[in-house]
Amino acid sequence: MDFVTVADRIHAILLPRLKVLTKVDVFKDITQIVSLEGQGLDVREFHGRTTTLSIPFSDACPAKVRLSFRLGHDGPVENAIMDYQLEILPIFFKFDSHDQLIIPINHPNEAAIARWIEDKLVGFTHTFFELHFHSQYQQKHLATDVVMNIRFPKTDAAGKKEYEGRTYYFYTDESLLAFEKDPSEYVASV
Repeated sequence: MDFVTVADRIHAILLPRLKVLTKVDVFKDITQIVSLEGQGLDVREFHGRTTTLSIPFSDACPAKVRLSFRLGHDGPVENAIMDYQLEILPIFFKFDSHDQLIIPINHPNEAAIARWIEDKLVGFTHTFFELHFHSQYQQKHLATDVVMNIRFPKTDAAGKKEYEGRTYYFYTDESLLAFEKDPSEYVASV
């Protein structure tokens, strides 16, 4: 019963943080699933809970991404164990895919648990945005702003312009305006 109480407290720390994350526009396609682990219908047979966030492969997300937090316990039920797991397929760069927090059931430190969860979510967000600038993921989705001479995801373009049968993407409104004034100045340098 002590584990169930701690598990509920930890879940209450986790859920509002996940809710804030999923309200960010870039994560609008996230699906969240909470699954319980147990043996039988009795609450005393509760052994764990996994909360999984999934982002499907799409133009906005160049890989299949799955983030999960699993809460379980050790054999003698003295410690709750929270596992963080991040899967990105295909994998083209190194990232922190796993971590674990051990929480004494008799003395859970809610502030430390909250900090750990927040650190994992910040790390996940950093890794997720790295996908958008990694050339292996973005081969079809990167564009070069010919005015600024930088590469960026087409989804972040401030605008685009057709010129001589080709589409050009611009990272800022200012670079689009500069191109419109004299496209030949920039097209010649491509």
